[in-house]
Amino acid sequence: MKKICLILGYTILLIFIFVSCSKKDVTNYKYTYTGENEQWNVVYKVNESVTFTNEDNILDAETEAKNVLTITYKGNLTDLSSVKHTEISYECSTEGGKRVEDYSEGESISSKTFTLISGGKNGALHSGDEIITVTINIDGDTQTLELKNKP
Repeated sequence: MKKICLILGYTILLIFIFVSCSKKDVTNYKYTYTGENEQWNVVYKVNESVTFTNEDNILDAETEAKNVLTITYKGNLTDLSSVKHTEISYECSTEGGKRVEDYSEGESISSKTFTLISGGKNGALHSGDEIITVTINIDGDTQTLELKNKP
């Protein structure tokens, strides 16, 4: 019985030492960039986090991001029924993305909302005060919008 209590005591002590030497600190960043013109409303939601780990006096950082760009046409969906090609792209200091769609004869756009999702691990983080550039090309008619963070 003494042996079991002694082993259990050492195990608890080792767990306590391990937990006290390993410290995690998580910081979350959430930004909402917006912009619009007469035809389009654009929202870019940024949800990022940094996890700092200090283990044996070695500091490590890991980032994680999940970002969503939503572009909404302000007019009627029927206005887009004859569209054959859409190209939506965005660019900022840390990333960029593009969505291209072509519509064949008899096909048409089925929604006024277009969505691009990005993210991943261990990438660069947004600064919050940057400007996101969104380019919308509908059958060769190109429009550019600048999105700004509204704190």
